[in-house]
Amino acid sequence: MGDARMALEAAIYGHGAAMGDSITTADLLARGQLVAPFRMAVPAANVFYVACRSEIRQLPVVGAFIDWLFAELEQEPQRPPARTTAWTTRRSSSRSRSKSLPG
Repeated sequence: MGDARMALEAAIYGHGAAMGDSITTADLLARGQLVAPFRMAVPAANVFYVACRSEIRQLPVVGAFIDWLFAELEQEPQRPPARTTAWTTRRSSSRSRSKSLPG
């Protein structure tokens, strides 16, 4: 899916898996609507941009908002640890085993 929000919604309703950023998924993980099947994260640096016309950027209220937004993003929020779930793998011999991931 090209739209990240649609991919997350599909995953919430059991229609596959999705990858998302920690800002977008933190509340969904905390409420148990999504689970992180792996304890792995890929850090993303310098991925936030603000786009506006240059004459708008010069307005004090817009400058204050942009400064506030980036100050908020620079703070490392205390997010709950990602919840994990049990998963099952099937061997070709049709024996199955379950493994609980740490979490």
